[in-house]
Amino acid sequence: MKNHVKTLLRERLATCMAPPPDGQTREEFRMAYLEHIANVAIAVTYVGPERPGGRLRKRGRTRARI
Repeated sequence: MKNHVKTLLRERLATCMAPPPDGQTREEFRMAYLEHIANVAIAVTYVGPERPGGRLRKRGRTRARI
């Protein structure tokens, strides 16, 4: 899981280095894009007692292997 997230961030960081869209400074664009990617990474690595669909996890392993 950890490598998947790192790969996801590396691929998307290349996009973050592109020129900003009209009306935004480079810093504004980078911060907004990095915030979006952080939210995507958090969604991919969701670990909690309840799954997003509202169903409880089965007993057993509750932590992701790192």
